Amino acid sequence: MAEGEREFRCFACGYEWAVPYGTGRVLMCPKCGSFRIKRMNPGPPPGRRGWRWRMRWGTKR
Repeated sequence: MAEGEREFRCFACGYEWAVPYGTGRVLMCPKCGSFRIKRMNPGPPPGRRGWRWRMRWGTKR
């Protein structure tokens, strides 16, 4: 899987796939349609700050 992608795995059929960041929420497996999926990689790439940082400090200075 490449950098800048979210990795998912379906626990119903075992299918694994990757989705680029910024494409929205993944709700079900594209192969079998099951909702039993889990994200396998940790989080956004290093260097990005989450919404909590923006709420407290505003934009980057």
